[in-house]
Amino acid sequence: MAINRISGNNGPMEISPSRSSRGDGARSKTVGREQDRVSLSAGKSEFSHFRKLVDDAPDVRSSRVEELAGLIDRGAYHVDSEDVADALIQQNWNEFKS
Repeated sequence: MAINRISGNNGPMEISPSRSSRGDGARSKTVGREQDRVSLSAGKSEFSHFRKLVDDAPDVRSSRVEELAGLIDRGAYHVDSEDVADALIQQNWNEFKS
């Protein structure tokens, strides 16, 4: 690759396209658009079906989230650290036994 000028005070850098950047002297081949193809598997329709089910599912916990947000905003949300510790131990114990 030949560089005629370097960017800076002398202007922009120019690169001669006489060789490929691979260094083996090979030239790149132009591929026409008629060779480009995309095919989707049958799984796409199955994925679309499941995606629609997920998107249509109601957010059943949104009322609980709003309730907790209100408690937090008012400073009325308190968690007992022993309850949290017990829940963590119970959850991990159940996973350990499985």
